[in-house]
Amino acid sequence: MSWVTVDDVKSFGEISGTELDTRIQDYINLVEGYIRLKAGWDIEAKNYKEVIYTVDKRVFLSIFPVISITKVTINDYEVGEDNYYVDKDTGSFWFKGIPRAGDEPYKIEVEYRAGYEAIPEDIKTAIKMEVVKRLQMQDGLGVKNINRGGETINFRDDEMGKNVQNIVGLYRRYKRVYSGIVTKVET
Repeated sequence: MSWVTVDDVKSFGEISGTELDTRIQDYINLVEGYIRLKAGWDIEAKNYKEVIYTVDKRVFLSIFPVISITKVTINDYEVGEDNYYVDKDTGSFWFKGIPRAGDEPYKIEVEYRAGYEAIPEDIKTAIKMEVVKRLQMQDGLGVKNINRGGETINFRDDEMGKNVQNIVGLYRRYKRVYSGIVTKVET
């Protein structure tokens, strides 16, 4: 399901009629796909399971913000929520009162829900701005002309706009590096 609708874009760009609806939806799909790809995750809330092998008592979940923790196990033993703390905004997760068991790594499994239940408004606004910009370019606005050897060449600058690039920067998720091995499975 799209994060913004054709009607959202038309209202934002003060566009009337239905002749551009298909093109608008195509541009919405393009921009949303770009954001998902470049951000490194889907943004929308989903269930995840991560298996982490580490000697650290502090780990970082791959996807955040964390909405809820469903289950946590260390070395196949379930751990109660009074034995760990999670910073839901950053995905930082650490254990309290868990004894160190030599040099063997812990096998930590975390089942959780993360992402956004409702797509943030700044993402929606960036999508609408980019779609309207692309419609204007398609209609001749934004077309650039250069003269090479007596020949005029028309082209469009199809790079994603700065608004979308800035949004991607805010929501990008990087692979976090610490002394552990992570396997993540979306459920």
